Amino acid sequence: MNGRFHCTCQPGFEGHRCEINIDDCVNHECQNGATCMDVVQDYVCKCPLGYSGKHCENSVNLCNELQPCRNGAKCTPTRQDYVCECSLGFNDKNCSTNINDCIGNICQNGAHCIDGLGEYSCECGMSFTGKYCEIKTTMRDAPQSSVCQNSNCQNGAVCFQLPGSSEYECRCAAGYEGKKCEKLGSVTFHTDSYVQSPSLDFSQLVNITIVFSTESDKGVLLYQGTTAHIAAEVFRGRVRVSFHLGNFPIASTMFSYKTVNDDKIHTLQIIVNLKNLTMMLDDASPQSIVDDGDIRYLESISNFYLGGLHGDIRSRVLEQWQVRYRDSFKGCYRAVYVNNRKFDFSDAQLSNHKVLPGCGEDPCMNNLCVNGRCVPEKETMDYTCRCSDGWTGSVCDESEPTCRSEVYKDHYVDPDTGCRSKGKVKLKRCVGDESCVPRSMRKKNIKMRCDDNRIYMKEIGIVRKCSRSKRRH
Repeated sequence: MNGRFHCTCQPGFEGHRCEINIDDCVNHECQNGATCMDVVQDYVCKCPLGYSGKHCENSVNLCNELQPCRNGAKCTPTRQDYVCECSLGFNDKNCSTNINDCIGNICQNGAHCIDGLGEYSCECGMSFTGKYCEIKTTMRDAPQSSVCQNSNCQNGAVCFQLPGSSEYECRCAAGYEGKKCEKLGSVTFHTDSYVQSPSLDFSQLVNITIVFSTESDKGVLLYQGTTAHIAAEVFRGRVRVSFHLGNFPIASTMFSYKTVNDDKIHTLQIIVNLKNLTMMLDDASPQSIVDDGDIRYLESISNFYLGGLHGDIRSRVLEQWQVRYRDSFKGCYRAVYVNNRKFDFSDAQLSNHKVLPGCGEDPCMNNLCVNGRCVPEKETMDYTCRCSDGWTGSVCDESEPTCRSEVYKDHYVDPDTGCRSKGKVKLKRCVGDESCVPRSMRKKNIKMRCDDNRIYMKEIGIVRKCSRSKRRH
């Protein structure tokens, strides 16, 4: 005591004046990476996410405890955390962010993109329809006869009844064909485009023909397989084919003799007869490869792809060198035939991703001009009808009142003097509505006589030809 004082400390403290809190964490029993926090005569374990209990000895199901996943996502607990399996259209750790699917959209003709869940829609302006607003609904105001009232033209086609016929025909929008324009025969591919189809059966002969045009020097043309596969692509401007049944460690490949990235129309034919593959490009000589061995044919039930690949298999086929570029084809498939049957891109069994109907055809293809000439407007992919004489209307189907010159004889009266011609004069006048006007005149001198017997010569204008004043239709 040294003659002064002595402190008897409360439990948990020590020191001359009991100023030191005894560190109870020295021998703590916190588990699973918990942090020990010293308190008076005790300690507390601060548990990491996923654990509970005095010593953090209990594993916690965070999915039940926190219910963190949003928007219908599936929660899976892990050892110290959780994973949310997001529903289509959402991302981030808790699936709370709606992915903007309008990024990279291909809405056409000034359409407004509306973000959805895992997809987007295009809000079309006036006169356009289709998934991407790529179809002009009326192309022009088509004459709608009673026959057309009951027509079943599809996919933005316009019903048209030819003069003097009781039948109608459907004028198809770009890419569509068939009596009712019910089939989609040609499509354009862009970035990330592809067409997914049920698998082809290579246990028998398969003949694939693609009529295409492109300016790009790369892009997937077709693909089916896993490790065993068939693939065709544009590679450095040439067609590259890869064929592998599994008989050799690596695939057999070949390249076309000619390049195809010239924006001209090319026809590629690939014939697979079990182990044998033959490629024919336009009028070039056939080229063949054989994957000889015990495996007789391509045993694959995976989907058949045209023009590109689904995102989850792009990396795999690139890593395995089945294709040299994973880019989608950029250009137009004008027609595809499988075993001599034309491919219908509107088939319900197909999945079309970012493909547009048609190949940017001439706007005057399937035009509705009846009595006139189609004038293309390629900037807007539209057209106008320039009507022949005697016709009017947006498609030149309405007859105009006649405009003609009529000859007659009469005395000419001078509007300045009131005197009239000595005899009757052969004159012409324009007969029609207010738009029927003189087109050309000729001059003539005639002798005039007045009431006071005064005589003089007068130069007058006589109509030579009449025509309608110019109007654009």
